Amino acid sequence: MRQSSRLQRRMLMTILIVSLISITVLAQSSLKVNFFVAKNHTVTTQTVRAILGDPNDPDTADFPYELLHLDGDKTLFLTHFNANFRRIDTFEDVDEVLITERIPYSGNFGKLRITYQNGSNTFVLWSFDLRQLCDRDNVCDKYENTITCPQDCLIANPDLLCLPRFDNACDPDCVGGIDPDCKPSPAPDYSLIIVVSSIIVVLYFIITLLLYNRRRTKRR
Repeated sequence: MRQSSRLQRRMLMTILIVSLISITVLAQSSLKVNFFVAKNHTVTTQTVRAILGDPNDPDTADFPYELLHLDGDKTLFLTHFNANFRRIDTFEDVDEVLITERIPYSGNFGKLRITYQNGSNTFVLWSFDLRQLCDRDNVCDKYENTITCPQDCLIANPDLLCLPRFDNACDPDCVGGIDPDCKPSPAPDYSLIIVVSSIIVVLYFIITLLLYNRRRTKRR
C-alpha cells in the first residue's frame, strides 16, 4: 500500500511539473511557419514548429496572400503577405520564394490556411491541421517538440528546441552550457600521465647512463 501511494504521488508530481512547464513555455512561445509559394500560387510546407519568442504583429497591408488561424468558423489570427518572385540582389526571376511567418501559438487546435485574393475571388492554396503538432504516438515527429507535445518530446530528447531552464533534465539541443541542468564534461586528469611519463624518462636516462658506464669499464 505504501509503495502504491508513493508511486501515485510521484506520478502526480510529474504531471504537475510537466503541466507547469507547458503553461510557462506556452506563455512565451509562437508558431514559426515556413512555406514555399510558387508562381502558379501553389504552396508547399517546409516546417511548422513552435518556438520561443513573441510573434510578429499582423500585417494589414493590401497584399493578395493571407495566412489565417481558424478554429471552425472563427478567425483567431490573420496576416497579409506578399510573394516577390524577383531576387533583390541579382534582379533575377525565381519560380518560388520562401516565406516565414511567426504567429501567436495558443494550442494544437484549429487549422492554418493560406488564401489568395484575385479580384473578387478567394482561392484556398494551403491548409495545415494543427493536430499534427502532437499526435501522441510516443514518437517525437516532424512537427512536434517540447512546447507542442511534451508527451512525445521529452526535454531530454532532441527536438531542435533549446529550453535552458532548471527542470532536472539536460536538453541536448542546448549547446555551450546554456542549460543549467547540463553538467559540463569533467576535464581529463593529466597528473597520472605526467607522473608516468616522468618515471619513464628518468628510467631511460638511468639505463642509458648504466650502459655508458659499462662500456667505459669494458674498454679499460
